[in-house]
Amino acid sequence: MTIKRHLITSVYALAAILAVAGIAALRLSCDGMPPALPATAPETSFSAERALAHVRAIAGTPRPSGSQAHRRARDYILARLTESGWETRLQRTPAVRAMLPGYHTASSVENILARLRGTGAGEAVLFMGHYDSVPMGPGANDNGTAVAAMLESARALAKGPRPGNDIILLFTDSEEGGLIGAHAFAENHPWRNDARLIVNFEARGVRGPSTLFETGPGNGGVLPGYFDAAPFPTGNSLSNAIYGFLPNDTDFTVFKEEGYPGLNFAYIGGMTRYHTPIDSLENVDTRSLQHHGSHLMALARHFGKAPLGNLKKGEMVYFPMAGNLVARYSETVSHALAALAAAVLLLLITAGIRGGAMAPLRILAGCGAVLASAALSLFAIHGLWRIVLCIVPGYHAMTMGEPYDAAFYRIAFTALCAAVALFMHRVAVRRLGLVNYFAAAMVLWAILLAAAQAFLPGAGFVFLWGIVFALPVMGLFLRKDGTAPSSVATALTLLLSLPPLFMMADLLFSVYEGLGLAIAAPAGILIALYLAILAPATEALLRKAGTALPAMAAALGTLFIVIGIAGSGFDNTNPRPESLAYGLDADNGGSYWISCNRDPGPFTEQFFREGAKRGALPQFFPMTPRCLMRSWGFLTAPAPKLALEPPRVVVTATPRGPGREVRARVISPRGARSLVIYLRRGSHIEEVRLCGRALVDPPAERIKPGHRLAMKGVDFQNWLTITYQAVPREGIELILMVSSGEPVEMRVMDISEGLPDLAHLGYGKRPPDSLQAPEFLLRESVMAARRVIL
Repeated sequence: MTIKRHLITSVYALAAILAVAGIAALRLSCDGMPPALPATAPETSFSAERALAHVRAIAGTPRPSGSQAHRRARDYILARLTESGWETRLQRTPAVRAMLPGYHTASSVENILARLRGTGAGEAVLFMGHYDSVPMGPGANDNGTAVAAMLESARALAKGPRPGNDIILLFTDSEEGGLIGAHAFAENHPWRNDARLIVNFEARGVRGPSTLFETGPGNGGVLPGYFDAAPFPTGNSLSNAIYGFLPNDTDFTVFKEEGYPGLNFAYIGGMTRYHTPIDSLENVDTRSLQHHGSHLMALARHFGKAPLGNLKKGEMVYFPMAGNLVARYSETVSHALAALAAAVLLLLITAGIRGGAMAPLRILAGCGAVLASAALSLFAIHGLWRIVLCIVPGYHAMTMGEPYDAAFYRIAFTALCAAVALFMHRVAVRRLGLVNYFAAAMVLWAILLAAAQAFLPGAGFVFLWGIVFALPVMGLFLRKDGTAPSSVATALTLLLSLPPLFMMADLLFSVYEGLGLAIAAPAGILIALYLAILAPATEALLRKAGTALPAMAAALGTLFIVIGIAGSGFDNTNPRPESLAYGLDADNGGSYWISCNRDPGPFTEQFFREGAKRGALPQFFPMTPRCLMRSWGFLTAPAPKLALEPPRVVVTATPRGPGREVRARVISPRGARSLVIYLRRGSHIEEVRLCGRALVDPPAERIKPGHRLAMKGVDFQNWLTITYQAVPREGIELILMVSSGEPVEMRVMDISEGLPDLAHLGYGKRPPDSLQAPEFLLRESVMAARRVIL
């Protein structure tokens, strides 16, 4: 009899898991992406197949600013725009942008502009995407698909009727170097005065829907037009609210800081290929490309004839419901709905307490149980991921720690957190009663809703609609015994749990995709909170499945972790990122192999066998003792000395005494594409000018919390850091206004892409199952540095 009972509960548990998994899969399968149109599509339509030809033309090799491939891409884009009949311009200018206090980026910018004149007074909608790539990858997705979408749209729009408003296409340069091209346009190009709406296209992966993840201020005047015009609208206001806290930027950031209304789109699936050599044509998803194009064409046609005078209005709350059906309403409505939901909840809990169905102390204890469940789930993901990293140290080098087989770990972490939450549910319900535990979850959700409405109104829908669908269920639990009154009520409970389950699947997927597994621990909190507010439905399942449900969820999670670890090897399709650079210290003649990998891989270990050590590298990176966004220092080992001429500093004026103006030209004799200048700060340095522009730190309020966290431990107080991309042959001029005769210490470093001839030096070449790591601070390069006293 016991065996039979266990068998029955196991069947119920398996059915429950399959049902929930099916609901999640159903929701995620409705990605809202359009089918890719062939080259035979009407000439006024956007065709991903036609656009793909542009990706093929520009994204065969890396095209960082100032490179030969970059110039070829520039000429190709200009030629295609001219063929389409658009008015074209090339903005050539040196530009400097203050990224952080103490950190400035600069470049010799070549922005490409095109304009389709409308019948109106010259007000314009500006569409934007950058055409440079990172040095380590061809950037087929980042941002080749955006360039292709703009070129194909330019062709299609030119074939259609003339718009009322002008359409401007801005192909920015040096985005990867610090949004420098966008800054140059916003700072001094005359067409910036005509732009009334900015629309940007990006990619932080290789697949997925082109999602509206950020808007400009006062989006209430823009979003209705987008949602009405776009055939495949996407996005939610939660990502818009959270993005402002992350250490991420796009060209859109420049215009958002200037107060422009606008929309920012990107697809982010498959981040393991982001900023790597395998961001290639073979990894372009034509449906993602088509989605970019569908947005651009719809917005160009809608806002091409719509009034552009009053696009900044109140903020909106928006989120997907099913497919391309998007719910949207104003923040004012959101506040009113939240207040109404909170009032109804208060009435129901008051009635429950007065009727004897609920007890205040038990509700308070239930709050503790829900919080404990959330904390345990969070630490479960964090702890398990630490264990996985110990077993598979190669994951440390992946972008944001995201492995190629992330899906296995996502399923595993979700199942294990569900097991924790189900176990806590079972313990809490037995001790406190279902109705008290449910009421506690609702109280916590109401608190979170109030906090969201106060500080992040765009995130309020997450908690609002969970409460709204739970309120009718709570009405069924006001009887003194705290049980649902009938099987019909149980069925209603399960039915009302479906919308929150859909929303949970959406949010979980977004957290995993957006943050990566390395920082996906908040997913555990999400799972615990949702299972708590679905307590009546959870209890209905547990009555049938008993302990078999959490046990089976735990077993499933364990199984998928084992599968993930077992398949964690690297191969030609999924290569291991391995960081390596060569550095020459011209002051002491030392030469080094340098890596930011935590552990050398099969390729890099040959460089770090003898004399390897880990620590700071002040001669190359004086402002930080460690690899950025890592907790460890640089790995170094002695390297063969190469005949490299380090950068030269030619002092053209250096008068003595107080109030002197020091003019210095920094030149790379070997023609390196990038220069880095570190200037030791001091009270005697009154002003620093680069390319005729004074370097002024950005205001502290402009700095995102994510940037502060990412740059924690970086010494920008004592070192002013300047990076310059696309360095001209004649070098760059630096002017220092110094108040005294005290000397000025400067370190200069030039950087060229690629490694020395490894075979000539006696090393094996990089194999197909290894690729350059997507490091921000250190890339596959040859660096030469020296110290100068002015």
